[in-house]
Amino acid sequence: MFNWETEKIPDQEMYSYSREIESIHKLRNLTVLCPKCNLRLVVDINQPSIQYCQCTKPQRAIERAQQEGIEWEPFLERNDMLMWRRMEKDNGGLYAYKIHATYDDVSAEDFLQVQIDIDYRKKWDDTAKQLEIIDTEPSTNEPIEGCSDIIYWEMIWPRMFANRDYVYQRRWMYDKNTGMIIIVSKGMDHPNAPNRPDTYRVKKYWSYMVIKPLKSFHEPGIEFGLTYFDDPGVNMPSALTSWVAMSGLPDYLCKMRQASKDYKSYKTLIQESEKSVSTPFIIISKEFSSNENADSIDENKSKERQIENNEKVSSSTGITNTKDSEDDPSEKIVIQVDELADDSVEEKKEDSNEGDPLQDVESGFLDYIYLAKLFA
Repeated sequence: MFNWETEKIPDQEMYSYSREIESIHKLRNLTVLCPKCNLRLVVDINQPSIQYCQCTKPQRAIERAQQEGIEWEPFLERNDMLMWRRMEKDNGGLYAYKIHATYDDVSAEDFLQVQIDIDYRKKWDDTAKQLEIIDTEPSTNEPIEGCSDIIYWEMIWPRMFANRDYVYQRRWMYDKNTGMIIIVSKGMDHPNAPNRPDTYRVKKYWSYMVIKPLKSFHEPGIEFGLTYFDDPGVNMPSALTSWVAMSGLPDYLCKMRQASKDYKSYKTLIQESEKSVSTPFIIISKEFSSNENADSIDENKSKERQIENNEKVSSSTGITNTKDSEDDPSEKIVIQVDELADDSVEEKKEDSNEGDPLQDVESGFLDYIYLAKLFA
């Protein structure tokens, strides 16, 4: 069994990332700002909204990082986003990536939900073939404060490769004192998700994300830092790996941003669909259980209809109601319904004219049975 006491991501590690945003600011100043004019250096391509260094011999950002002896080298820049990478030792030339972004149209509350709501993740992330929580810490606090889960995730890969799947622990916490949200994930084994023969299990995977609201938890405006590494088990040339990262990561971040903007609409649709399913039952219960006068009126009408139907049966089938049947008409009615059902079939075969009296009697009894069951 999975031991939460020994395997849970410790508090000390969670709080160690609380100053991650400040560390990213320092990294940005040391790698992508010119030391002379303090303007931006080019990372990969010029962005239209940024004023770049105009010195006589401007450096590129990666040259500045190498000059400063910094392991994290600038790698990619897009609208509202910067990315660095660092080669991980003893991992076959694979890189870890660090992302910093600022979104003025997304709230910290919605951005957090996009990270932890796995049902919603399956809606907007088309690479997630299977995603489910397979275990949850028994002593989890209130959701607003944090939660620890074990998650199984199968990721769709191109047809020439087997799909990759992950089993990892995800712990998140919201620090009310600083307003920071910290999410840490680590790959691990769990008895509820053994290895599958049709997928490749990614063993080396870790990530940590820090979300900082620019105003408040519920208002639009955040900046976040995401650092992650995984080993997909494929030896590819570094040029191909760089191409995949440069094309796939920005696309994924754009989807994540749009999903955050759409989260409130998604929750509204879910709530409305739940109401639409439950509303008819609420209306029926109010209409028939809270109005006693309506019940008594409908009950009297059903009794009158029952007597009229009994008289029709007596005249059309030759069955005479005895005193016992008047005391307890329900038994007689049931018998007559069965008989009429057989007779009506034979009658329909002989004569299919409209206005058949037997059809009127049968529909009257069906109405009675329907009302009897409804009031019961």
